[in-house]
Amino acid sequence: MKKIQKNAVRFDNLKQDFLDDKKYSGTAEATLNGYRYDITRFLKFLSDEQLAVNEAGFKRYVIHLTDSGMTANSVNHYIRSVKVFLYWCMEQDEIAPFKIKMVKAQETIKDVYTQGELCALIQPPKREDSFVIWRSWAIINFILGTAAREATVCEMQMQDISFDDRTITFRHLKNKHVQLLPMSEALASCLKKYISLWRQDADETAYLFPSFYDEPLSTNALKHSQARYNRSRGVEKTSVHLLRHSFVKNWCMSGGNVFKLQKVLGHSTLTMTQHYANLYSNDLREGFDSHAALDGLQKKRRTAITKTAKRR
Repeated sequence: MKKIQKNAVRFDNLKQDFLDDKKYSGTAEATLNGYRYDITRFLKFLSDEQLAVNEAGFKRYVIHLTDSGMTANSVNHYIRSVKVFLYWCMEQDEIAPFKIKMVKAQETIKDVYTQGELCALIQPPKREDSFVIWRSWAIINFILGTAAREATVCEMQMQDISFDDRTITFRHLKNKHVQLLPMSEALASCLKKYISLWRQDADETAYLFPSFYDEPLSTNALKHSQARYNRSRGVEKTSVHLLRHSFVKNWCMSGGNVFKLQKVLGHSTLTMTQHYANLYSNDLREGFDSHAALDGLQKKRRTAITKTAKRR
């Protein structure tokens, strides 16, 4: 028992060293909190079951999560942080190296917003409507026009919007990079309406989409606000992130370049972009026959045969 207790203390210390290392590297506070919760949960399970922090212990933890009724996606959510921590421990020569595999999940196509739902959401508010309604409307247009993440939306400042050269600057991305995106004519028109009514006197460092009290809007408040707005427009779907998926689907269905999509989404590698794009592969059936090379050739061949028969 003493050995197990000593081992638990050791890995609690390693957990803190890991978190310090990540914080020093610039990891966002929200990500650090996720690491802290998931790793603490993992270490507690091993301690309660008197298991070692090794490959066998990790597998037992995964089985425990699976047996509790979690879906594969939920299991992967809880072990993703643990995976990063364990690989860090391996690099520090604290545990023997072993390969960590995520749980295989059945891929599903995201049920994104329909065209009818999106049209209802982007219908401009009345001039006399409240600031919160106008803000929600502007945010939906903003995400549909840029595919911005919720955290990025909350951090947008007035100075990040340039109508002169129609560009948007993202300074608070997940990958810590600064990104410059073009602003479409439709989005520019929406933002001008919103700003002229509610942010006309805001200075350049003020938030573009602040709280009612002109303070930073939290992602949680954003989600609740958008859910109320969506339902007020007769739309039962309330996910803010689903707007990003709607952007991706529309990009893919309209023949958008996957490499440009990677830059827009802010992905470090093409793998995740392809993953998003592949979610909508079934929708490629629409209009497929009219674009496939074989069908085009067959159509030309049949036309030639028909013309020859008419001449006879």
